[in-house]
Amino acid sequence: GRICGEQINLWVTLLRDPQTSKSDMLTPFLERVLVGFMTSMVRIRWEDVEEDRHQFSTLMEASWTDAEEYDSWLCDLRSKCSQLLKFIGNAEPKISVTTIHARVQSLLSMHGTGEPRNHLNRANNQLTQMSEAVLQFEGVTQPLDNILQGLPDWAVRANAAGLDQKRAAINNEVRTKLSEMAQMIVTWNPTDTWLKFRRSNMIEALKHYWDHEPSTLLQGVDSLLGYLSVEEWKAGETNGEQ
Repeated sequence: GRICGEQINLWVTLLRDPQTSKSDMLTPFLERVLVGFMTSMVRIRWEDVEEDRHQFSTLMEASWTDAEEYDSWLCDLRSKCSQLLKFIGNAEPKISVTTIHARVQSLLSMHGTGEPRNHLNRANNQLTQMSEAVLQFEGVTQPLDNILQGLPDWAVRANAAGLDQKRAAINNEVRTKLSEMAQMIVTWNPTDTWLKFRRSNMIEALKHYWDHEPSTLLQGVDSLLGYLSVEEWKAGETNGEQ
């Protein structure tokens, strides 16, 4: 855990340096950095560690004494990662957007319908906060928000006039990927209450993109309003949800 935190400090220092961040020195490593830290930000069920079901149970038990200590570390890690992800988004918008696009696409393919349906609420067979699908989508929400927030204006603005050839090409690729990702999120229609909640978090993160391209804004807002409707609450009550 400490090593992970020190690595974040090192990457933030490098990305803060104008000479380093503006060169291509860090570019070959940033995709792996993004993937690595996005993976680390997914919560691990402590019961899996205690019951030796996690592949790194021995290492984790040596690093943290209990669930409370691990949760405290995870909270600190996510806080530190917030700054790092914004810096990477600003320094390498194409790599950042391509990576988060692939992550969201993969999660929707693997867990969009709630699979694997584990740690269910026995009363209604709905996913719970500790279900794998719910944990995975919780883990991607902050990276999505941080990366979108960190993107430079030139990479996402609708009018690419005045950009040099390289930046204009990046602008086109970034906007294409963002459009695809926004469409994936707003058209995703989960039935489990916890997945609806995670979807609403992801829709909220799109606000940074909608400042530049509002084509999916109304669809996203309509989804959020739908979750607040009386019909949604009645459906939840029917399923035994609180």
